[in-house]
Formats: sequence, structure tokens, C-alpha cells
Amino acid sequence: MISIYEKIDELDTPALILDLDVLENNIKRMSNICKKSDVKLRPHIKTHKMPIIAHLSIDAGAVGIAVAKLGEAEVMEASGIKDIMIANQIIGEYKIKRLINLSRRIKISSLVDSIEGARMLSEMAVKERINLIVYLEINIGMNRCGVSSGEAAVEMAKSISLLPNLNLVGILGFRSVWYKQLPKYNQNIIWELGIEEGKILVENAEKIRKAGVQITEVVAGSTPTSAGASTVPGVTEVQPGTHVFNDIMTASVGGCEIKDCAASVIVTVISKPTARRAIIDAGTKTLVGDYGSECFPSIVEGHGLIKNKKGVILKNYSEEHGELLLDSDCDINIGDRLEIIPNHICPVVNTFDEIIGVRNGQIEVVWPILARGKAK
Repeated sequence: MISIYEKIDELDTPALILDLDVLENNIKRMSNICKKSDVKLRPHIKTHKMPIIAHLSIDAGAVGIAVAKLGEAEVMEASGIKDIMIANQIIGEYKIKRLINLSRRIKISSLVDSIEGARMLSEMAVKERINLIVYLEINIGMNRCGVSSGEAAVEMAKSISLLPNLNLVGILGFRSVWYKQLPKYNQNIIWELGIEEGKILVENAEKIRKAGVQITEVVAGSTPTSAGASTVPGVTEVQPGTHVFNDIMTASVGGCEIKDCAASVIVTVISKPTARRAIIDAGTKTLVGDYGSECFPSIVEGHGLIKNKKGVILKNYSEEHGELLLDSDCDINIGDRLEIIPNHICPVVNTFDEIIGVRNGQIEVVWPILARGKAK
């Protein structure tokens, strides 16, 4: 899409903008990391939710993409993506039928972490006379989904491998970096955590193979840990997601620099009730305050970084409003337009219909966020 606007200051607010040069550099950087380690790259589209960026990643060397939801996979398949992992459990007859429909057209895989879930897939696959590709998810520290590491993973892999019409090809673990446990900005720590993540998964894979289940794929890596995990012999693939845009959370743990944050939100100051308080036209419906700086060791206080302004904190949200706390010498007035890098960019993107692509201060493209809101 070509924009009807030419300049950023012509945009109505709130507006989600994207520095195209930074985006392209971010994609290239992660691709080069994986090429150097001879590890496959499968970016997770959870951050951008746009087929065009998925294609840019594939053009740069990615083998395919990962998604969180069937709805996202369906959008991406419709755009011509042919290799998709649904990095989630697919439970229930209706969802499994959708998975099977996709598997008739493209290479698609999903995760299992229970014998009950695996049996549901197997039974439907037998009925539909099709084979489904699955990965065993192992809990390596995120404490979300996943079977326990070690003997439990081995026994689960053995049980799943016996089910008809399921092709268990590998294991996956998502540790990420739980931000409360890290000091501010330490690339050495996230590198070491990435290596540790890779080693845990490789050890599990070796135990599973010794038990007679000949898996080939070992999938690791979030944006902060992919660089380290990719260097571990035996890791075959990494799945970063936030790296395309980056955000304050990623920068705070050393996963990127502020200059690598490609996406931001333009807002307008609509009220200044006191000299030390101002109100912007973006609240939880836009900026999605799921992580304030109290939740992780941030390099920024509050809910994001106000670019090119000192002495201001984005402190609180309501649905349509954000509250700024101002130092006495902070020069912010009604009508001013501010640019905010959110703490967590992924849910912010999900609130917008489109993103405005900018290069050298000029609007170049407008891309629809086609997979936003795909909750199932």
C-alpha cells in the first residue's frame, strides 16, 4: 500500500510507525548469525503479524516461519508461505481439522506436550488419512507449556512415537529470558543463557535418541538467546521473534541497542492538567501496558521510552489516555507530538490495523497488519 501522506507530522495519532532501514538491518543481522553457525532460522511472526515481513525474512534466508495460532498460520499460508510451525498445542476437533486442512496444502507442524493431546492429533490424522508433523515441547525454564526435561521428556517421546500417523521429528524449548532475574543490559549473561538453553535441549535430544526415537530437529532460541543457542553443536534451528522490531525489554537485557528499535508509536499531548502532568491520546487500547519497568530491570522508567525528550516518564494508563510525569524543566505542551518506543512491542502491534513504513523521515509504505487479532 502507498501512503496518502508524505510526512510523519501529517499522520493522525496514535500511529504505529516503522523505520524501514532498521527493520532491514535487524532481519539481516539475525540471518547472518544463523548462517555463521549453520543453523536454520525460523522467525516467529508474533511481533509483526505481517506476511510482507515474513517474506522479507524468508528472502534473507529463513527456512519458514513460526506462528502462535492457527489463524495466523492461515493468513500466512494465504500469502504464499509454504513452511510454517504452529509453536503451540492444537487441542480440540475443530482446531485439528483446520490444522489438517493446512497440512494438505503446505508443510506445517505443531507442538505436543501430553499423550492426551498427541492422541487427539493421531486419531484425527488416521481418520483423515494424513500424517501430521509434531515436535515435543520441553519446559526448560519458562514454566508455561512443555513436558519436564529429562526422563519425563524421554518417556513422552517414546509414547508419541508409537502413535499412528504422527511424525515426531524433533524437540523444542522456549526459555526466553525471564527479565526479573537479570541485571540491566548484560550481553554476556544472555549469551551464556542461550548456550545453556541449547545444551539442555541437545542433552534431551541425545537421551531421546538413545531410547530409540530418532528425532532430527532441536529447536531453541528467543531473540535474546538465539545468538548463543545457535552456537551449540546439535541445535538445528532457532526461532527469534522480537528481533525484527525490538523493544525496551529486549534492549534492557542486552538483546539489542536502542538504535535497533524499529517500531514506535506517535502520540499527541491532549491535556496538561498541571505543570508536572500531561496526558496523551494513547492508553491501554493502543500501548498495552503489560510490562511496566517494575516488572523487569529496565533501562527506562515507566512504560516506554519517550524519544528525544528528557525528564518525562510514561507512568500510567487508562483505556484511551496515558499519563506523563514531567520534571520541572521538561518542555512538553498541549499539541506536541511525541514518539514512544514501547516496553513490549508485540501486543502493541496487535492493536493497530496498519504500520507506517518510514525511510529518511519520509513515509514510503503502509502495510496492513493482516494477522492481528487472530486469537484462535
